[in-house]
Formats: sequence, C-alpha cells, structure tokens
Amino acid sequence: MKHVLDNSIDQLIGATTVSGLYILDRSQLDADMHQYIDWDRYVLVVDEACPSHPFESMEVSADDSSVARWICIHPDRWEEWIVSDEARSLLPFYGRGNIRVDRDGLLASWQERLIQEEKTPNQMQYMKTYALFLEAYNQAKHLRKLEYMLDAYRCVDFAFYYWASLAIMEQGEMPRQALWQQVKKLNLGVYKMYEEFTASSETMPQRIELALLACEFSLSSKSVECCAPLLNWLKQAKGPVPISDIMQHKEFKWMAGYMPALLNKLTHRGCVKERLIEHASPYGKLGYTRAYEWAG
Repeated sequence: MKHVLDNSIDQLIGATTVSGLYILDRSQLDADMHQYIDWDRYVLVVDEACPSHPFESMEVSADDSSVARWICIHPDRWEEWIVSDEARSLLPFYGRGNIRVDRDGLLASWQERLIQEEKTPNQMQYMKTYALFLEAYNQAKHLRKLEYMLDAYRCVDFAFYYWASLAIMEQGEMPRQALWQQVKKLNLGVYKMYEEFTASSETMPQRIELALLACEFSLSSKSVECCAPLLNWLKQAKGPVPISDIMQHKEFKWMAGYMPALLNKLTHRGCVKERLIEHASPYGKLGYTRAYEWAG
C-alpha cells in the first residue's frame, strides 16, 4: 500500500496542475488521537484538474488493510472548503502533517490561520456555525410539520450540536471532538437541555416541540451577534443590495446556500429591510429581485 501511495504522491509532486499537496500519517499523531480518525494516511490535493466540487475517496490496501483518505480540491473552491466541517476536523492534527507542495502558499497560509483560530474563534466562524444551526432548525421544523418524527429528531440533534458549538465559541474556545464534555464544563444550560431532549420520559413529538422552542429563542437572541459580518457589510453598502450580489460577494459566497435563510431571519428580527428592485440585466428588464439593506 505504501509503495503504491508513494508512487502516486511522486506523480502529484511533479504534476503542473497541482498547486498544493499535504500528507498526514496516523503515526504522526498521539495515541489518544487515533480514536477520532478512520484512516492511516490523509492526502489533501489542490489540483486544477479536480472537479468543481471537492472530491474524496478512500483506498483500502489488500495487503495490510491500511486506509488512505484522499481529498481533491479545485483552487477556486479552496476558500469555501477551508471553512467546511471536513476542514475543521483537521484542526487538531494539521500541524503534525507535511506540506509537500505549496506553489501558491495556500497551505502555509491555512496552517497559520488554523494556529490563530485554535486560540480564538473569529466572526466568520460564528456566522457559519449560526447558519448551520438555523438550517438544522428549519429542516427539523419542516419535518415535524410533515409528521416525519424520526427525521425531525435527527435534525434537532444536529441543531443542538451547532448550538453547543456556538456556546463553546462564546467562551473563546474552539469545539473539539468530545464536544458534549467540553460544553458541559462551559455552558451547563445547553448541556442540560440536550440531555433532557435525549433522555426525557416525554414522547418524541413532545421532546421535539420543546427543543424547537428552545432553539427558536436561542436563534433569535444570537442573530445580531452571530451575523455581525453580514450586518456590518450591509450597513456600509448604504442602500439595497440584490441578494445575488450578496451571495456572490467574496466574503459570503462560500455560504451562499445559507444566505436566504439568514437574511429572512434578520428581516424578521428587524435588523434588515427587504425590498423589491428591478433586476438589472444586459438582456433588458427581467422583472424584480429581492434586495436587502441595513435597517438602522
């Protein structure tokens, strides 16, 4: 397995389309970290020949059953990928691995960013985690309405996970693998609510209903603080901004899929105003599109 991988890696090092190559072996990690991984070698490739969406695969050796996890990312999707859950999972390990290729300095820059973020979370991380919390809540609410209780339960469980992550960030720490043990020490209230949700003697529909009410209150109370980057940007825009422009902005395009729900939440909170404006197009008038502006 190692011989095959080494040959593949040598080819990648020499490939003109590859701008980044990072390798992390299980042997480079402390023994207590092994329980959090399901691979023996992690290979991260930044390659212009990769598909537009990140591609991943697992290779299992027929000789020794060792597992190699491959992640291939197109350079244009790098900024989006590094704030993903997959990238976050590397946070405790990244400094242990080896950067074999870094033609544009992407990997070294990310390493420096991770070192800083390990010390304290930043505003964009707050907003991304809040967006995931809101998405899980909205899905759970929709599924409960359809009476798909098991699916709603699963989404509420995800919502609690992101709520707990926010609670940890509020204390100046980053979420770790043993998240619930971490939040138990930092925010006992969130821990107790999750414990009640999972272990209560009430029926599943009742537990889901109570959990959704708690999530809704938390989402409303945290909206301004967690969405500060978006609100500050809209404030500086000084006028209605089409939703397409917001979603394509370099600071927010990596979370474009969550933007409609975030803006809807902020509109209901009275933080922003929604308007309809003419949709500008080189093909003439195409009707109206939603636009948002600071409500202050």
